[in-house]
Order: sequence, then structure tokens, then C-alpha cells
Amino acid sequence: MSFSARMFTRIIVWSIPVGLAVTTMSVGSAVHAAESHSHVGHDPHFELYESPFNVFGMNSLAAPDPAFAPFHVEETNEDHKSFHETDGEEGVVQVSGLMFGETEEPSCVPESCCPTDCHEETWLDRLQLFAGIDGAKQPQDLGINANLGGRIHANLGIPLVEDWGLGLQIGTAFVAAGNAVAVLETVDGTEGRTQFFTTAGIFQRLDNGLNWGVAHDFLYQEYFDSNFLTQWRFQAGYELSDRNEIGVWSTLRAMGDDAVIGGTSVRLQAINQINVYWNHVWPTAAETAVWVGVCESHGQEVLVFPQDDRTSAMPILGARVMCPLSDHWSLYGETNLMMPADSGTVDAFLGFAFYPGGNALRQRQTRFRPLLPMGGSPTFSVDLDRR
Repeated sequence: MSFSARMFTRIIVWSIPVGLAVTTMSVGSAVHAAESHSHVGHDPHFELYESPFNVFGMNSLAAPDPAFAPFHVEETNEDHKSFHETDGEEGVVQVSGLMFGETEEPSCVPESCCPTDCHEETWLDRLQLFAGIDGAKQPQDLGINANLGGRIHANLGIPLVEDWGLGLQIGTAFVAAGNAVAVLETVDGTEGRTQFFTTAGIFQRLDNGLNWGVAHDFLYQEYFDSNFLTQWRFQAGYELSDRNEIGVWSTLRAMGDDAVIGGTSVRLQAINQINVYWNHVWPTAAETAVWVGVCESHGQEVLVFPQDDRTSAMPILGARVMCPLSDHWSLYGETNLMMPADSGTVDAFLGFAFYPGGNALRQRQTRFRPLLPMGGSPTFSVDLDRR
């Protein structure tokens, strides 16, 4: 069976369970939203602030927390409470399929009213499913190739000691990509690459704003050879406010592996790196993280021009984005760039993340969501040296 046929078969096999899960959960969410709207429409005392965004058939919530946006809800009768901001500009809490009760205490509306009491976390709230496009170029591509294909992943957080904010995270990802340059297939006959990532770790989020996490990444890939690599990943951060967090994340190689390409023996291993990041939450509940850092030296091997040359320590630029589109869907992506561009890494993926618990807009209030992102090319850079 050709590489293309094998890759197509794997994508179909991996996509079926993810597709069934997403379809089932989306239908259930749509039914719940329809029922909520049917009740709201008959309440003469209820004033509904609809979001202007309607994505995937679901109205989105543009300001789920007072930390994300100022808010003001007008009284609709004497029995209802008015919520006003104490300072700053006035805005509007936009809700979809939600209403205040007939008593003085509001029912569970956005997290701005009751950030912890109204919604109890379930395992579905701590699960992220992703599907999108993936592109990568690293030193292991020998200066003659790059890869472009598709990625799917699942990442789950599990409480260990709730009072301590201590949790476990486990996830897996599959990437199937074809050659973006024709040289490697001509030289070696390699038509593409498949990668299986697994991430397992522990993390802690403290009430004082500190957080930390340690994970071990496993990578099995079929490329010009079959290889198994591992690395450690660390992250520590501090929340300056509800909107801003700063911290450090880094990787440390563990297990390397030998490979052969075109009769040439090479050694593959992860590249050590350390980065300083800033994470910001925008008024729409979107999150962006940017980082700068430094990596150790890496090889500059070009298969068709044998040489033994390595870089010095090089700078790194990277970013991550998560933009909620509705209660269940977000636009999600990561990139990591190691200099120099010709021999370093140019890694990125972008696609749609699905949150089965319907908490895409309140991820910041989900304490036991995974702290570290699921492993992939942006967080697992692979070096190559000739033997």
C-alpha cells in the first residue's frame, strides 16, 4: 500500500470517533439552546441581549466575566436587580438562551454573576478536541524538505487533589503530512510523514495566582525512518490580573534515536529551549500568548551537500491564540520559530477546537483544564546530526 493510501486510511480511522463525538455533543447543545430560547420568548419581564455573533448555529457570549469586559444590565421590573460597574466604561453583558429568575436572586447567567457556584466542573469541561492544518520545517528535514498536512488531538485535565488545585493532564495527537518539497522523494523515495504525540503531566493552579506544570512528551514518527523520541516540558506562571499572566516555559531533551536516510546514518533528538511568555485575555474572551526565548545550537545539515556545521544559541519567537466562536467552538493555533529561518524551525498549526462541556467562553474559570498545550511540532523541535 502506498504512503498516500496509508495516510488516508489513518485519517479516516482517527476521524470517525472524533466526528461522532462532536456531532452528538453539538446536537445536544443545539437542542438545549432551542429550549432555552423558547422559554425566554414568553417572559414579558425579560430583556434579552443577543450576541451579534452566530457561529455553528449557536449564539456566542461576548462578555462572560467582568474581568473581560465592563457590564451593565438594565432593570426590567422592580423585582430584578441591576448590575453596574463601579468604574470604567459601560458595556453590556450579552447572553444567549439565559434569563433571570422571578426572585431577587438571578439564575445562573454568565460567570460574571457567580463564577464558581453556578457551574460545577465535569470531565467534559476539561476536554479539548482539535482538528486543523499543520505545517512544519525542522533541522530533521535535512534542508531539503518541509511538511504540510492535517492534525487532530485530544487533551484532558483530571483533578488529583481539588483543595490544592493539583491536577493531571493526558493527551494524544496525530499528524499526517505530505512533502512540501519534491527533493526528498527524489533522493530517498520518502513521500510524507506521520507522527503520534502523547503528553502526560501534572500541574497546579494556586489561589494566589501562581501555577506550574511538568509534562513528558513522547513522539513516534514514520518518516525516512521509524523513530521514537521523548522530552520533558516545564511551565511556571503568575497571574498579574484577571487578564494578564507572565511566565516561563521550556523543554529538555530525554531520549534520542538513530536513523538512516539514503545510506547516511543520522542522530535525532529534541532541541532544548527556554521562553518567556505573556498571556492576555481580551474583552471578547479571546486569549493570545506571545513568547521570546533562546534555544541551544542545532545542526545545519543539508543531505545533498555533506557538512558538519552547527549554529550557536539562537533566538526564538512564538505565539498561541484561542478565539471563542460560540459556547462549544474556538479558533485555536500555535506557532514556534527558531532562527535562522533556513536551518531552524518554522512550525505552526491552526484549526478549530471543540469543547464538549460548552465552556469555550469560560475556559479561564475551568480550574482543572490542562495547563500545558498538547504536544506537537511547535513544542517538540527535532535536531539532526550525522553519525
